Amino acid sequence: MRSEVPWEPLKLLTVLFFAILSATANWAALSYIHDFVDLSPLPDVISYWIPQQSWTAFYGDWAAGICGFCLLILIILHQHRFVIFRRFLYIASWLYAMRAITILATRLPPPFEDGVVKCRMQIQNATHRHLELYWHRFVEQAATFGLQDTNKPILCGDLLFSGHTIIMVLSALMVRHYIPKKYYFISHITSLISVVGVICMLISRNTYTVDVIVAYWLASFVFTLYHSVIEVDRSIRTEGVSYWLWFAQITEWLERNVHHDCFENKFVFPVDLTIRPTNEEIEELGREIEAREKAIRESEQVKKMSRGEENLEVNL
Repeated sequence: MRSEVPWEPLKLLTVLFFAILSATANWAALSYIHDFVDLSPLPDVISYWIPQQSWTAFYGDWAAGICGFCLLILIILHQHRFVIFRRFLYIASWLYAMRAITILATRLPPPFEDGVVKCRMQIQNATHRHLELYWHRFVEQAATFGLQDTNKPILCGDLLFSGHTIIMVLSALMVRHYIPKKYYFISHITSLISVVGVICMLISRNTYTVDVIVAYWLASFVFTLYHSVIEVDRSIRTEGVSYWLWFAQITEWLERNVHHDCFENKFVFPVDLTIRPTNEEIEELGREIEAREKAIRESEQVKKMSRGEENLEVNL
């Protein structure tokens, strides 16, 4: 059994490249699809019972940010931080890759009541849709990591399924799975925040109910599938039906050198703040210790000599 779990930088870079591709695909899909979506919202069970509360979108964004921040702190403090970070990136990359495909496949109208006001002006004339326009939109998305200012007209059409829900659900699942037992109560807090965030996104009509349902199902499924693969003994991992999937085969490659019998959820501060002496200080300390020992030996010799003289006087 190995004493530690290797973090393998090459595999981490590979997954990071996959994450960049997935994010790029989402930004490109939204930049393109905006001009083709209808602005009349579809019927939705939440919007039927609860009027649009646009102000809650702010708190939905904050909830997603807090969940992501909690996960980031967990990754930084965990003793196997690079392995957990790699797993999160890999799972999230698959989810966002699937999201990019669904955005392009089915063009859902935005759920806003006032979509004409909230969405940017669409380019209806095909001759005005050129590469420079899409490139400008793409760069704008990349510069803000896909976040849009809801106080201004935004690009619309990135629906089915919710990106905010992916982040909140996946963060809550990761925290729950990797938090040490001593701090397990934190997982309940992140789960509660994710639920509140989803509710805020729904009643603000930033997303349809089906977006949230699909995002929750897929995030839970991919997370569970990944960990069900890696928890199987490596000697029989390739024999199951799940190994037919590309997802499982790549997962097996990523986890090939991870020995799960020594994978412990434990916090270890990433930076050692212990003040260590320099080589010069160590040498100086050694000289001081040697001088003290020499002084002690000389003192003991003087005491022995004085005792000998006293005994000689007594005998005389």
